[in-house]
Amino acid sequence: MAPDLYAYLLDLAFQDWARWRAAYLFEKSRWERADPADLQRLDGLLVNMERAMRDFMLVVAQRETDSPPMSTALAELR
Repeated sequence: MAPDLYAYLLDLAFQDWARWRAAYLFEKSRWERADPADLQRLDGLLVNMERAMRDFMLVVAQRETDSPPMSTALAELR
């Protein structure tokens, strides 16, 4: 990301801090009153995302090196 674009987005974030904070607090309170089934679905989604990230990291690590110690470590993680 270009430094000037990064600075611009950061400036926008600070300008809208109160609005972002209010939205966050609203969403947080809404989830605290959520249906338990919805929270279970959210937990399931988070678990699937963690698995996908782990699998992606394994593929990246495997492509970065094919050394025997790394191959052994990857096999143990699977």
